[in-house]
Amino acid sequence: MKSIKINLRESDIKFHEGSRYIQIILDTEELIGGYKVAQLEYSFFSLLKERIIYLKKESKKSTASNYQCAFRSFKQFRQNEDVCLSEITSAMMKEYENYLKKKNICLNTISFYMRTLRAAYNYGVDEMELLSENRKPFRKVFTGEEKTIKRAVKENVIQELLSLNLTHEPILELARDMFMFSIYMRGMPFVDIAHLRKDNMINNNMSYQRQKTDQRLLVRIMSCAQDIIDKYSMVMRSSEYLFPLLYNPRREKNTTYETALRIHNRRLRTLSERLGLKTPLSSYVARHTWATLAKWSGIPDAIISEAMGHTSCETTKIYLDSFNEDVVDKANKTVVSVLSGRNKLIVDE
Repeated sequence: MKSIKINLRESDIKFHEGSRYIQIILDTEELIGGYKVAQLEYSFFSLLKERIIYLKKESKKSTASNYQCAFRSFKQFRQNEDVCLSEITSAMMKEYENYLKKKNICLNTISFYMRTLRAAYNYGVDEMELLSENRKPFRKVFTGEEKTIKRAVKENVIQELLSLNLTHEPILELARDMFMFSIYMRGMPFVDIAHLRKDNMINNNMSYQRQKTDQRLLVRIMSCAQDIIDKYSMVMRSSEYLFPLLYNPRREKNTTYETALRIHNRRLRTLSERLGLKTPLSSYVARHTWATLAKWSGIPDAIISEAMGHTSCETTKIYLDSFNEDVVDKANKTVVSVLSGRNKLIVDE
């Protein structure tokens, strides 16, 4: 029988929930003696699900979590519409990359998603032999590692920020409070702060699920963080949220997260101008600052990674790389001081 190439309409494709295959009905009544031919192709969503299940069984929880993050993002891009493995093309992945960029997802996160999806695709093609050839659909998207700009600020900047008199500027005071709350809560991301609800507080702890990874974290609420919570308890008494970020108590209406983030960073830029900073503060700076201060305090990378809710130390490494040069310079200064006789090197006998 000769192969027949047919352009399919959307109505020709049927997705079977829970099945690893997508059934494509080819209406070829006029071509093949009145019969309809059903072609089965492997579902990319099912391939990802199977890899996640396998990784969990192999106790590779961190890698499984990485797959879940990438899968969740790709499903959002596809609006939960499954796709055949054979339909994963370079054009589709470029479209996905542009989608992520429009959402202001940083290049390192984009690379993380692409590399994870590529690993699943390659496994399906090369190991399971689901396709006759590997078309390399990820060749045109970013899968490298962008060295992050140094975002952390030093302790003196934090002290200057705290010393600003913002008594008559409540919107700027809120921005400062949220910046400091992030640091006080182990570098909690702004997206998670914005979504905090009163029922996330359990005794002296904050139990919450990270918006990015779905990972559940339990963070002890320090007294300085509790002071900020208490400050907004009255104004937020009619809302389930802790802070006036996704809910405006004065207007009694909700705000989208994208709007809240834009407003927060704009206010932080205003504070940066007051402080005369060359590089403005942002929601990311607070998170990087916590990691930096933890590193300088001698806390191991693995503990910093766990504290920040990273799924792997590789993610933490991206944060820490931005100030590794300072660490090396400090070490070099110590060595030079020893060689020049200003310090004595003490060696255990």
